[in-house]
Order: sequence, then structure tokens, then C-alpha cells
Amino acid sequence: MRGIILAAGYSSRMGAFKPLLDLGGKPVIRRTIDALRRGGVAEIAVVTGYKRELLLPEIGDCREVFNADFHSGMFSSVCAGLADFLLGSGNIAVITPADCPLISVPAEFSDLRDSLAVPTYNNERGHPLAVPRSFLGDILKFEGGGGLRAAIATLPISEIATDNPGVLLDMDYPEDAERLRVLWRERYNNA
Repeated sequence: MRGIILAAGYSSRMGAFKPLLDLGGKPVIRRTIDALRRGGVAEIAVVTGYKRELLLPEIGDCREVFNADFHSGMFSSVCAGLADFLLGSGNIAVITPADCPLISVPAEFSDLRDSLAVPTYNNERGHPLAVPRSFLGDILKFEGGGGLRAAIATLPISEIATDNPGVLLDMDYPEDAERLRVLWRERYNNA
């Protein structure tokens, strides 16, 4: 499995650059990287764009994929990350936005062949999304509107139940960041 963290966006709804917000003494991007690594994802690419120069010192030994077209939206970052994935090894791409630091990677992701997969919590789909290599072309050739959600709408997706509410949480607005911080203190503070 290889991880793709989408960190190229403007963070305009938040009013602050989300990947660098603090969560338990570390930037959110570091927490997201740590979460993928705990789930067995050793190789990680971080798709950068906006404020790239601030993000680079925080991604450590992760591979950087610069999306020069980041201004056109998140799907362009998904495509940049997947195109880079095709150049390397690995059968499963594990994709997550940078602002999802409390995710977990289900062990079942490593065995995927015939479908994409997402974790669920209380029957609600969350992050990250696992994409077997055989489905990458379907996503990369998608040209309609609606981003990744529309690109995968006709593809088979397995749901893997988890007891982790963090798979549902991202940080679009300041109140979302506070919700994440509360959950971090209550449940994840030792990670």
C-alpha cells in the first residue's frame, strides 16, 4: 500500500492553513502521516500546491508531488497523486485529505482486488479511500464534474466497519477543528 495525502488546497473555509494547524503538539499533516503509518502504509506521497514552501519542512521523508494545477480543485490533486502512484510500485493507493488526522487504515485494505474500499463508522462512509491499481485508469480518465465522488460513483466500493469515529472527521471550518481537538484529547492523546 502507498499513501496519498492531499495537501494542496487553499483552506479557504478554515481561514488558516489546515495542514499546519496544531493537534496535540504536532501539525495536522504530521498526525495524518502518523495515522497512515500506524495502518501499515510505509510509502507516502504528499500532494502539495498552495503554501508548498511552508509544508515541505513538515512532510519528513514522505515523497512530495507538486500539483501546479492545485487552483482547479481537489480532484486535480487526486489525479496528480494517482499519476505519481502509477510510476512506482504498490497495488493499493490509500487516499486521504490532509485534514483527516484521526483516520485509521483497515487491515482489509491490503487484500483488495475487485473493489475500492472505505472505512465506515455507524454506517457512514469516511476516509481514507483505498483504490486498487486496476481502478486507477477509471479515475484518471474521468472528465465530468463532481470530483472524486463522481469519478468513483459507478465503481464497486466495499465498506469496512470500524469503531473509529475519526474516519468521519475533517476540518473544513474552525468548529470542525475544535471537534477534532476534543476527540483527540478524549481518545487519541497517547498516539
